[in-house]
Amino acid sequence: MNVHHCNTDSFFGSACPNFAPAQDARRAALERIFHMQERSPSRSKAAIPQKKSIVGRKKGFTLIEIMVALSVLSISLVVLLGLRNSDIALAAKGRSIIEATILARQKITEISSAGFPSLGEAQGDFAEEFPQYTWRQTVVQTPFEQVRELYLEIVWKNNTQEERVGVTTYLFDHKGTNKVIPAQGSGN
Repeated sequence: MNVHHCNTDSFFGSACPNFAPAQDARRAALERIFHMQERSPSRSKAAIPQKKSIVGRKKGFTLIEIMVALSVLSISLVVLLGLRNSDIALAAKGRSIIEATILARQKITEISSAGFPSLGEAQGDFAEEFPQYTWRQTVVQTPFEQVRELYLEIVWKNNTQEERVGVTTYLFDHKGTNKVIPAQGSGN
């Protein structure tokens, strides 16, 4: 058996006569690739031929793109509507708290203008003006004879839950002291 060793004298050429046809084909392919890269501005387009479809590509969106866009839109709308509903509920709760606070202030003014309150508890409602609100008052003695603590609680129902606003104030017995305290708005 005859083993033949050849040395290549260059990248494209060879000194070996037995492998000349294969090397010539390889050299021709490499030269075509190098020439294509020199002519083309983009290497990726020159090296990889682009497939062309039978039907021409029309501009527009595919069905899957439209379905994905609609699903994203519908999910975001559901979230936004949920936030809107919670905003409405919070606004209604805030309004109820403001009304209860105003009613508590009105009731405290009414109790303090009636004189020094007696010890104990009382309850009632606000008649036809605010039928959903009721009040409970508790008057307790403090360590000072002329001072009493008034705790007033306004209660209302919010759906199935009972809500409350509580106010604590201290009332003074002006008749039991030696000092004369002028009423508001008088010039004394």
